[in-house]
Amino acid sequence: MRILLGASLALCLTLPVFAHEGHNDAAPEPMAQTQLAPRVEAYSNDFELVGVLKNQELWIYLDQFATNKPILNAQIEVEGDKQKAQAKLIEGVYRLPAAAWVSVGKHELLFTIQTPDNSDLLTGQLIIAEPAHVETLTNSSSSPLKNETLYWGLIGGLAVILLLLLGRSVNKAKLAFLAVFSVLLFNSQIKPTYAHDGHEHEAAKPTVITLNENGATRLADGSVFMPKSVQHLLKIQTISVQSSTVPVSLELNGHVVPDPSHSGKVQSPLAGRIEQTEQGLPSLGEKVKKGQVLAYLAPIANSVDRANQQSLLADLNGQITMITRNVTRLKQLGVNAARKDLDDAESQLASLNARRQVISSGLSDKLALTAPVNGVISARNVLAGQIVDPRETLFELLDPEKFWVEALLYDPTLVEKIKHAQALTETQQSLQLKLVGFAHQLREHAIPLQFQIQPPVPMLAALQPVKVFAQTEQNMTAILVPDSAVLKTLQGEMQVWVHHRAEVFKPVSVQIQVLDGKRIAITSGLQAGDRVVSTGANLLAQVR
Repeated sequence: MRILLGASLALCLTLPVFAHEGHNDAAPEPMAQTQLAPRVEAYSNDFELVGVLKNQELWIYLDQFATNKPILNAQIEVEGDKQKAQAKLIEGVYRLPAAAWVSVGKHELLFTIQTPDNSDLLTGQLIIAEPAHVETLTNSSSSPLKNETLYWGLIGGLAVILLLLLGRSVNKAKLAFLAVFSVLLFNSQIKPTYAHDGHEHEAAKPTVITLNENGATRLADGSVFMPKSVQHLLKIQTISVQSSTVPVSLELNGHVVPDPSHSGKVQSPLAGRIEQTEQGLPSLGEKVKKGQVLAYLAPIANSVDRANQQSLLADLNGQITMITRNVTRLKQLGVNAARKDLDDAESQLASLNARRQVISSGLSDKLALTAPVNGVISARNVLAGQIVDPRETLFELLDPEKFWVEALLYDPTLVEKIKHAQALTETQQSLQLKLVGFAHQLREHAIPLQFQIQPPVPMLAALQPVKVFAQTEQNMTAILVPDSAVLKTLQGEMQVWVHHRAEVFKPVSVQIQVLDGKRIAITSGLQAGDRVVSTGANLLAQVR
């Protein structure tokens, strides 16, 4: 009886666990779904080839390996499985019949390529896979109620067999062994699992990544799959990078300033009213010459000054009248008058007349405002009839062919190490600079540097902001790429795209240093020989 009790206990311990409903214990498995046609890849130092099997034809995309530019002047012959055919260029794609290579299996193909400048032999393998078969499997654990009925029915049958055996003269030890073995065997074949409401223990839906011929797809590792047809449509181009020695550069904030020797201001020397010339007031951008009259200034005196001037003028008039009479009297005396007295009187009269002329002109004459240098009018702050104050700026002039750039350097020890410099405007205009000088006094905690813009000088404006890139005497080893190849991610990292395979592009994080505004030095992250996307990198980054 104890042996039977032990067998019953073993039976209970081997019962399957019935979980409460609510948990999905199956981990999701990623699944790749493809709509790609069979394809073959081949490449050499000069060519990169992708062949796609479409509608009993082999479509061949041929590009330059280093630049990814399509080659449209080649002759391509394909040989494989004792078949040979010549490809024809149709709408930018080389095509040829491929009926001999559509059977299931591996097809070794030999591509003979000839261009006006080069020729090569490429080999590739076209694999035609068998069609996938879809099988419908019945999961015995898909219905908890059905599994439970089946399980307990078998247990009940086993119990009946045990009761029948107990009624016979059978060895009890053998009977217990038979019961335990039966239960263990049964549990190894059927293990139903029951879930509580809301969570059934069925396999979770896998993540599906679909690759197709008509668009680019972001892969799980962050890479981008882009078919050759899409690459040609978007004009994705690359460069093969190499390590080189470049100078250590400084990036400075600066702005355009006029050349002090070819610019100037016209200010009002006194209070007055603006009067225009016969040609009118000069317009903005008008060319003027040094000494040219730009406007007239009619002086305006206050009541006290005017009264003083009029009083002085009246006094001069009285003195002039007295001296005039004295001169007339001395002349009438003739030889009886001393010649010295006549000369003194005439000299005094001339002096008084000159003083009166100056004072009279100060009350009525206009002052000519002239251009101090040759150039163009860059600012005009007057209108006809306008009343201006002393030292007020009326006109500003500059020479559009003579501009400088002023920048701020926060490390004084680097001033004497600067050898060359370039500047870049917001519109991507490049300026070649020559260091003119620097101040020995800090401004905004930095040293002002002044550079002369070397001709030819593009269209610029005073105070226009620019970025200055100054190269020092120090050198470093880096990889040069164009500015368009480097992108900034949402996390603030700098990134480039590398042409990893014929139709796969891989993002790579890099450390950079701006060299001259159009070229960027990659200090880490790339290797010599990598093919970096130079045109269309921003399009790759947008693929989701």
